[in-house]
Amino acid sequence: MADRSGKRPITSKARRQRRKLTDEERIWFALKRFEPLRYGRAMEEIRALGKQKQRDPAVVSRAISDAFRKGLVEIRTNEYAKYARELSLEEDLKSKFKLPGAVVIRFEAPPQLQGKNLQDFKAWNDELHSALGFSLARMIAAGGFVFGAGARIGIGSGRGVFFVVDWLAKLTKLRAINVQAFSLTGATYPQTHAKDGLRLDADTNVNLFAAKCFAAPAKPNFVQSPIVALEEERKTVYKRAFWLNEENSIPFSLTHAIVGVGAFTHGHRLYDEGRIRLNEKPVLEQEAALELYGESKAPGFQVKRPEALEANETTEPIFDHIGDKLAKLAYWCDQCTSPSTSPVADICHNLLPVQPPPDKKAKLLGGLVQGCIAEIASQWPFITVSENRLRQTENIMLVAGGPKKTGPIRLLLENNYPITLLCTDSKTAQELLK
Repeated sequence: MADRSGKRPITSKARRQRRKLTDEERIWFALKRFEPLRYGRAMEEIRALGKQKQRDPAVVSRAISDAFRKGLVEIRTNEYAKYARELSLEEDLKSKFKLPGAVVIRFEAPPQLQGKNLQDFKAWNDELHSALGFSLARMIAAGGFVFGAGARIGIGSGRGVFFVVDWLAKLTKLRAINVQAFSLTGATYPQTHAKDGLRLDADTNVNLFAAKCFAAPAKPNFVQSPIVALEEERKTVYKRAFWLNEENSIPFSLTHAIVGVGAFTHGHRLYDEGRIRLNEKPVLEQEAALELYGESKAPGFQVKRPEALEANETTEPIFDHIGDKLAKLAYWCDQCTSPSTSPVADICHNLLPVQPPPDKKAKLLGGLVQGCIAEIASQWPFITVSENRLRQTENIMLVAGGPKKTGPIRLLLENNYPITLLCTDSKTAQELLK
């Protein structure tokens, strides 16, 4: 029978519109609307949100307004939002070095590295690496570099990698399944210079990455060894941690790696160990120092004295086997006066000589440094991933920045490492482009 009341029938759409909004819905709509902004994407369309919850767009819009008006959600300034990206530098880096991806952030200049300012410099360096870690983690979370099912991801040591993993755990849960994470080095016992003194070894980083960054379980694979070990122990570790060395019977390659690159200077774990041991020597005059550490005829060098030690700085026994060589290498690296170049690069504790500038003093210093590296390498003391294994990786995400990182980063970019994403600061990027 026809309805003669003159009233319009109530449709299912109208009934959906009249459903009472709950605070939980208001919060959900507000968060979903603005969440993509955290990862550099456009806001979610109101119409798409309404479709998910079967709500009219006008109702969704009102729900979002109510959420802010009632104080259910609020907008807070992100402390890392001040580190704006330098898009023009990113494009220049990608063009010059044929990089698929680059992230460059603006960051303040470091304090002068001398005397009592050493702690200020260390705190600044921690903040820089935290900002770089946040920027790379945001890129990964945004989906630009998503790990696929069955990904085999190598994780390095150090501050940059730690902060990438730590921020990624806070930003999102990655959806890849059957993922394995592999520790790439033995333990050097590094730590941040923050009050909590966080440990930054690769095993620690792997544990956090596998446990906190994925929605589905990810399998961690640990090295479980100090970085320096005697020959028999090294053989045992390499047999267990087969992914470190390409010379094994198990076919294997990494799909991804998140690593930093070190410069052999203040804040580098092996440099600091060498510097402590260098200070334990008797007071060295210029000629005595040159005689003790190599070339007795090194004209033109102004021998720099090591910085004074802090009260809590002591040597670590695991480095006793190569302690004198680390002291020697630290000594020669201290003679480098360039503010943007270190004579030694370090990727996962593979020490590599950086090409010196084309002048006689720099070339002579470069030769002395290369000799020290050769002395250390001749003993094969380190338990770490090999250079060849790193080169076989499909995608390397490199996070590095700060004084003296220019030469080490350029070395990797120009020597066929498969770097698909570089995350650095604007000053380092400008030096790389010179």
